[in-house]
Amino acid sequence: MFRILLGVGVGGDYPMSASITSDRANLRKRGTMLAYIFSNQGWGSLLGSLITIIVLAIYRHVIEEEGKISKVDGVWRIVVGVSLIPGFATLYQRLTLPESVRFKASQKLTNATSDAEKGDAIAALKMAQAADGIQSANADYPSVNISKTSVETSSSSVTATDAEEAPSSNAHFKEFIIYFSEWRHAKILIGTCVCWFLLDIAFYGINLNQNVVLQEIGYDGKSGTAWERIFKISTGNIIITVLGFVPGYWVSVFTIEYMGRKWIQIQGFLLAALFLGVLAGKFESLSTAGFIVCFAFLQFFFNWGANTTAYILGLSSILTTMLFAKETPFTIAIPEERLSLLQQKLALTTFPDELEEAGWHYGVPLADIKRLVNYWKDGFDWRKHEAALNAELPQYTRDIEVEGYGTLNIHYVHKRSDVKAAIPLLFVHGWPGSFLEVRKMLPLLVQQAASGDHPSFHVVALDLPGFGFSSAPSKRGFDLPQYAEVAHKLMISLGYHEYVTQGGDFGFVITRKMAEKYGPKHVKAWHTNFPISRRFGPNGLYLLDRALSYLPFYSYSQRQLEGFKRTAWFGRWGSGYFAEQTTRPQTLGYNLADSPVGLLAWIYEKLVEWSDGYQWSDDEVLTWISIYWFSRAGPTASIRIYYETFGGTRGITIDPFHEVIHTKALVGYSHFPQEIVQLPRRWTRVPNLVYEAEHDKGGHFAAYEQCEALADDLRKMFGKGGGAFGVVNGKHGYDN
Repeated sequence: MFRILLGVGVGGDYPMSASITSDRANLRKRGTMLAYIFSNQGWGSLLGSLITIIVLAIYRHVIEEEGKISKVDGVWRIVVGVSLIPGFATLYQRLTLPESVRFKASQKLTNATSDAEKGDAIAALKMAQAADGIQSANADYPSVNISKTSVETSSSSVTATDAEEAPSSNAHFKEFIIYFSEWRHAKILIGTCVCWFLLDIAFYGINLNQNVVLQEIGYDGKSGTAWERIFKISTGNIIITVLGFVPGYWVSVFTIEYMGRKWIQIQGFLLAALFLGVLAGKFESLSTAGFIVCFAFLQFFFNWGANTTAYILGLSSILTTMLFAKETPFTIAIPEERLSLLQQKLALTTFPDELEEAGWHYGVPLADIKRLVNYWKDGFDWRKHEAALNAELPQYTRDIEVEGYGTLNIHYVHKRSDVKAAIPLLFVHGWPGSFLEVRKMLPLLVQQAASGDHPSFHVVALDLPGFGFSSAPSKRGFDLPQYAEVAHKLMISLGYHEYVTQGGDFGFVITRKMAEKYGPKHVKAWHTNFPISRRFGPNGLYLLDRALSYLPFYSYSQRQLEGFKRTAWFGRWGSGYFAEQTTRPQTLGYNLADSPVGLLAWIYEKLVEWSDGYQWSDDEVLTWISIYWFSRAGPTASIRIYYETFGGTRGITIDPFHEVIHTKALVGYSHFPQEIVQLPRRWTRVPNLVYEAEHDKGGHFAAYEQCEALADDLRKMFGKGGGAFGVVNGKHGYDN
């Protein structure tokens, strides 16, 4: 009966431990966490054997000299009692473990019968999304379209539409069937089940061989007194545990995140089979030492390979992949009360005066702002543009856990190409941008070339945390590594374990950080339209380069000289915003959050002056600004990226844009003449630069201003004959 209960306990404890880890562990370290769980088998076996030997040593006098063989039963009872201590030690924690907030809210939503109950349940889910800081990136519960309400999560703000969108009670079962109806998912499930089946066969086979080996080396417990037989068996268990179990499990812990599950599995199976074959083939001729060595290696590679990683593969790859598979569709739907409040604020605008013939010398002309405000108030149709964005851009949200910052709900565009071998590409915007920047380039990138003359891409374009409809961090110090972590985890959650990136402005430094941190294993290549390296100014490198430029073979081209002028203009006249946003973003934030006209002027200035004569229509400008005004966290959240990345929280002064960082991932550059910082190409080149192009037209917002030119650069870089062709394994971008 005890063995049955123990078996049930172990059978329940394995999946429970794994599920808790899956629910709470950082995704990038999930393999390590699972390996830790299963490695405790080795320590348990070692500790159990040691305790048995200690108890036997205490009872030796009674059993050996006094002949009380019945005391062997006492040894058994003590060992069993000691083995129950860990179980009872964790009993209170197990019985009082609180149920997940999201699980209870999901159950409440499933059982709700009235709209009111559904509304309360959805509000509870919103609370869980906002407050459950220990949720993992794979938390899969009914997600709520936050754009239909304000950022407050009160139940009174839930609309009837939200309730109508609640999933049915059998939604999860249907999702399971739909998910595994695809062969690419079903084959993983089947393969893992077969793997576990074969693993069990191997496990019991090795256990049988263990008894044979113990017999061959004299530790089978078949000779000697009763005490000696038990002592030999316990000693034999220690030998097997020390030589095989413990090192095999713990090597898994230290190598799982570096070698990956696949190669550990393969080498484990092959080498375990090798030593098993040696034992079988040389059974009659192997010496005692030979038996010990071969069986130790067999145990080691079995536990380093198949035993540990079979569980990790199943729990990390299948369950995690399934949980990640669902994308929560997102529809922009700004509440009417927010539109009404905007109209009231616009109607109460007080405009400043303006000097005669001021033009753009003092900032945005008054006439421009008045025209835009009047149109925003009386002519601009937000609902029309909202519907257009929803129709053109497939949008989703997903929870991403950021180490040290809890869970952030990330909004993103995800458009897959019809080309099965399309290249996964992550587009990262900067400030003052958003997901909107990919709008024009998206159809060009996913397009399937009729003639097969260019590659296609699966495109993901996220709203960075604090931008657009993504939630914002609530703690200080959210820096480039955290933005990179969010973007990388998003791509992994979508099943893109290898991918390429494109970004300008902050997208440049974020994707470069991603390449530095996650490349070239995951980030295979990155492209930017904002190539910057060394600081422009009166430093030694600059002065030396200027001096050498008088040599005929080292002189600057006319374009480079114009680039110096553009950069100098930006430093003198276009960077005032930078000083404020890197030092006192909160002070500026009161203006941006309360005044739509203040926000309009602040960003409109950049749209005009940072572009290359692009003719912004009033509708384009106001759509761009409206996304900031209606953003989930408010416009102030977006400008804090300057303070954090330029060292504000750390109390230092750094410039991430002008750092010299060489990544192992391949690099591509596109140069546009009216970019706000223009440096000679020889300043920005890096050893693994495989593509570089110069354009005659374009500025800071290249993806929007010159979408065809930028898309063409990406096609050339990753297409046939390009320097990064075939860089993503199995995803070259073509049908054939």
